[in-house]
Amino acid sequence: MLDNFKKNLKKSFFKENAIKLIHPDLPKKFNSLRSEGVKIALNTGYSVDIQEVLIDSLNMRDFIDGYISSESVEHGRPDPFMIKELMNRFNIDNPQEVAKLGDTTIDIFEGKNANCGLSIGVLTGAETKEKLINAGADMVLNSVMDL
Repeated sequence: MLDNFKKNLKKSFFKENAIKLIHPDLPKKFNSLRSEGVKIALNTGYSVDIQEVLIDSLNMRDFIDGYISSESVEHGRPDPFMIKELMNRFNIDNPQEVAKLGDTTIDIFEGKNANCGLSIGVLTGAETKEKLINAGADMVLNSVMDL
């Protein structure tokens, strides 16, 4: 059943023009942040194979520093394992130096559980501003482009 789900997900994601960046200037935005010493890492509840196909389809390797899937750690969100593993990979000892961005309440919970310096909600996904604030978001942005 899981294999069928993944197969159907891949088919729907990877139809021509089915997925695109949230903004065409996202690579410039991320590379600008990276030029200032900020590490850009992605985490997801999707499987590694789906995550890698998404990253490759969107040419994201050119403007991110790393990524992790929940299947690569003991537990996914809201547990902090993905954030902690990324911190380890980038030699970041202090979670207060980490900003977690996400579009769901569970993303905010993950950032809080990892003791991130900021847990930032973005409105480009499924949740409302009110739900993200009620989950504990330190701030809510319309988009990651507003960083």
